[in-house]
Amino acid sequence: MAEPGDERPIGEAAVAGLCRFRRVLVVEDDAGMRKVYVRYLRSLGYEVEVCGTRAEVKGKMAAFDPEVVILDLMLPDGSSLELIDGLRAADSELAIVVVTAVNDVQVAVAAMQRGADHYMVKPVRLQDLRVVLEKASEIHGLRRTRTVFHRQAEKREIFFGVSEKWRELRRQVEMAADSDSVVLLLGETGAGKGVLARWIHDHSRRASGHFVELNCAALHGELLASELFGHVRGAFTTAVRDKPGLIEVASGGSLFLDEIGSMDLPLQAQLLNVIEEKQFRRVGDTRLRTSDFRLICATNRDLQALVAERKFREDLYFRINVFPIRVPCLRDMRSDIPALCRHLLSQLGSPDGELDPESLNRLCNYDWPGNIREVRNVLERALLLSRGGPIKPEHLLGLRRGEEAVSRKATTLRALEQEYIHSVIRQCNGNLSAAARMLGISRATLYRRLRSSRGKGQAQG
Repeated sequence: MAEPGDERPIGEAAVAGLCRFRRVLVVEDDAGMRKVYVRYLRSLGYEVEVCGTRAEVKGKMAAFDPEVVILDLMLPDGSSLELIDGLRAADSELAIVVVTAVNDVQVAVAAMQRGADHYMVKPVRLQDLRVVLEKASEIHGLRRTRTVFHRQAEKREIFFGVSEKWRELRRQVEMAADSDSVVLLLGETGAGKGVLARWIHDHSRRASGHFVELNCAALHGELLASELFGHVRGAFTTAVRDKPGLIEVASGGSLFLDEIGSMDLPLQAQLLNVIEEKQFRRVGDTRLRTSDFRLICATNRDLQALVAERKFREDLYFRINVFPIRVPCLRDMRSDIPALCRHLLSQLGSPDGELDPESLNRLCNYDWPGNIREVRNVLERALLLSRGGPIKPEHLLGLRRGEEAVSRKATTLRALEQEYIHSVIRQCNGNLSAAARMLGISRATLYRRLRSSRGKGQAQG
């Protein structure tokens, strides 16, 4: 048996240091032991759920999403050894502690081979359990770091052009990544707000945590509240089991609320309280929970106009408008379109994909109401139609001819090319060698193109 005398609460500072993960699932068939575990673990600051049979484990895992499982080896409906394989397959970061009444080396080896991290023999000393949880926390952290490392190593680099607007955008998102302030991304549909939100998270101190995304325009009322805050069983007709909300899942990471301007007014009031207090209740629950998340919002709507129309809370607007970033539309950065197309072709698996001059001219002169998302879709379709050959105008079926630009600063491919070349030269402070390398051409070719347009950019050797 556990020793009740060891059930000593510890100070808040120690709790903060210990609980690098928060959720513990105890699988134990003895009701008395379950109570001891729950009292002791909650005194350490953990959130705890319990179950007593193998049959209950799957549902508890789905509803509670624990970060560590304390697993009694012998349960009423069989040995829990077979559960370890499934638990490890479902969550590679999960820490698993096996507890058994028999000190059997072969059983211990079998449990560790299947994926258990620790093995304890009853009676369990609660102070020993505390030490094991500290080690499990380290293991969980290392696994999460490894997962994030692989995810970041495989993630696609996003496109930052060379025009002044793109350079300013990059400067702002780098500043946002270095802080923990609420970010509000403003811009048209398809401009890349979601991609930038992910970039900010991946380059922030919270990169090892989850990036949790929710489109507020897709859900309303009770469904949106349930997604955000979670719910308990019986909270409404279809709530057949407990479910953690996205605010809870985002703890330690970032919560991205896309199209926040579409959120219902009653829910806006609840969100405001969560932002300010970092506390919330699941739908239908009385228990107050906490979540340490970083908030990133995005919208393509004019929030100030919505405030004036009383469709968006003014206090919430002020609270999320801490670090606003305006994402420019593509039609205002036409000189970056050639480089953007090369970048997208590479992402689509065709780094050597070729655009003939007329196709590039059409792409540069189009207004792109769907912005970068539309460019990607058009190029992906064109690659399929071109069957590995150069992309020609007849392959650009996604362009809506009626929406091509009416007034253009640059109306020819040559003018757009020269504008882009001079933009790169300015970025390189006049260094033509560096500019040629960035453009992917030789210095001699760069000189010829400058001479052909009678360019007079100054150079340093």
